[in-house]
Amino acid sequence: MRDFLPTTRLPTFTTTVVAGDYHLVTASHLTPGGRRIPLELACRAGMAAHLDAGALFELAGRGLDFYAGLFGVDYPYRKYGQVFVPELSCGASEDAGCVLVSERLLSRSRLTAAAEESRAGTLLHEMAHMWFGDLVTQQWWDDLWLSESFADFCEYHARSRLGRSPDAWSTFSVNEKARAFADDQLPSAHPVASDATTLSEAIANFDQISYAKGASVLRQLAGYAGEQEFFAGLRGYLTRHAYGNARLADLIDAVARGFIQPEHGDLLACYAGRYLAAIEDIWASSSGHQRVQLGALLFPYPAASPELLTMIEQFLTAVPRDPALARLLRDHQDTTQRALRSRALT
Repeated sequence: MRDFLPTTRLPTFTTTVVAGDYHLVTASHLTPGGRRIPLELACRAGMAAHLDAGALFELAGRGLDFYAGLFGVDYPYRKYGQVFVPELSCGASEDAGCVLVSERLLSRSRLTAAAEESRAGTLLHEMAHMWFGDLVTQQWWDDLWLSESFADFCEYHARSRLGRSPDAWSTFSVNEKARAFADDQLPSAHPVASDATTLSEAIANFDQISYAKGASVLRQLAGYAGEQEFFAGLRGYLTRHAYGNARLADLIDAVARGFIQPEHGDLLACYAGRYLAAIEDIWASSSGHQRVQLGALLFPYPAASPELLTMIEQFLTAVPRDPALARLLRDHQDTTQRALRSRALT
């Protein structure tokens, strides 16, 4: 009989039991905050010679530190294990604290640079799930993207920022985003946040729309809000919903909180809420290729209207100048210049 420590609160779908004559390698990682996280690698005994423990442990340590710093939330489980198993139906599975990985990712020959980077991407994707999907879990499968789109987005963000692949987002566009465009033209296309009333419908939604298209929308949102503001919102989202469930509306609320910082005052509020509401509608109800007229969305005023003049006046007198509004005014130079000329004549 063996006693185990009490388990932290887990989603019902991220539990696993690994049994068998596995080859086990252990290590530990010391975080910048002084916490020591036990690390484990396991595979079938016959695959032990192909288990590159040093490289895998190094990636695990760097990834854990990167994500903890990015999300502002420490790794939520007592250990981090990765078990390479045979006949896994997918590339990997994000079971909390014990990630299952297909042993196909253990190469019997020297890894090419592309294969090594692809494997690192898979492992970083599953690690991101420890926060998005495991720590905070979608309330129902219609918000599957809250797990998978975020893991895809975080994977490529980490690959780029950790210096492993400076062109990671270009790789994403060629490999994943292109497949999402293809999936989005099929009769089976669905919104990123899609209805899933049955288990079969939920399983059918595990496609490039829920992964790559969702990650693309998140990257767009991060670019619009500003990376610092976007991740500030995510930190609040993870903190408020830790060890619980969340939905699309919770994410939109969190990003809005991070986006509209106190120093922005009312300068951003006049268009940020409108933009986020439109994004929520796009995610929730639209499928297929979409064209969004952001100019009409953010500047729904005719040139030289009092409303637009007020926005420009707020920008010109704000200290410090808000960079997001500066970009918007710059991108709409013709409208802005017409309004300024009109103001000079009145």
